[in-house]
Amino acid sequence: MSVYKQEAARTVSMENIFIPLSVVAEGADEEDRAVARRDPQGLLARGGTM
Repeated sequence: MSVYKQEAARTVSMENIFIPLSVVAEGADEEDRAVARRDPQGLLARGGTM
């Protein structure tokens, strides 16, 4: 079954796209500077993992 939503058909302006400068694993404390961080570009590559 196909579902069509009007809001899914519109474009998104670049001002509304957020790409973080670094990412942490889910559940990690973002405020803790000792937590390992990654460049999000690795996640955009095919098969990228945390």
